[in-house]
Amino acid sequence: MSQTKTRIYSAALLIMAVSFLGYMLPAIVLVYLGYIVGYLMAYESLNMTGFQWPWLIAFLMIPMISLLPLSGEVFILVAVLWFLRTAWMLLVARKANPLILMVCQFLDIAVLMKSSMLLYLIRPFALLSGVLLVVGVDTVGYFVGKSLGKRRLLPTISPNKTLEGYMGGALWVIAVGTIFMIVHQLPILPLTLVLVVVYILSITGDLLVSYQKRILKVKDSGALIPGHGGLLDRFDSWMFVIPFVLFIVN
Repeated sequence: MSQTKTRIYSAALLIMAVSFLGYMLPAIVLVYLGYIVGYLMAYESLNMTGFQWPWLIAFLMIPMISLLPLSGEVFILVAVLWFLRTAWMLLVARKANPLILMVCQFLDIAVLMKSSMLLYLIRPFALLSGVLLVVGVDTVGYFVGKSLGKRRLLPTISPNKTLEGYMGGALWVIAVGTIFMIVHQLPILPLTLVLVVVYILSITGDLLVSYQKRILKVKDSGALIPGHGGLLDRFDSWMFVIPFVLFIVN
């Protein structure tokens, strides 16, 4: 089976499984599943960096998620670290301290999982909207880039990403934003600003994990999802978008 078909089938199964679980299981069970996902992502991060006993150290993620206060100061810290890493990635590209990247990623994972849990409990539609936007950017960008992509923008960071793919993802955001604006009668300027930020956070989240893998000289963060790699490979674009959605909702 080709890589593309494997990617499609595994993504379809994952979406069906998540949809079923989200509909059938009590909210508290899904919260505990969030801890499991956070643990597995932390394990992948540690394993990529070459830590001994990553399965044991990854348990630190559970109290991090539980005790982390999603205050304004935490959001500011995440935003500052995102900006610094993104600027470093784009300007320096070939050099970075893997340990610093992993520590920052631990904070990213904890904030992502805590934000996802809170949104699921208090604003499930907002969580679904953020996921819909990010999945669309990833999926449309992948297929447009694969079929039409010619201009590689950042070959030293993510050689398979092309200008055409990013344009396809942007068109998806515009299409979904237009539907939101019409159906919910949202003002165009604030909605446009939010969508621009979501798009930027989505693509930079993906690039930062790709950058980390290039520094560590690994292809994928794991092999849990056939055709996609690990959970970090699949949820990298969500890393900053979901916390931003929670910040906007609050």
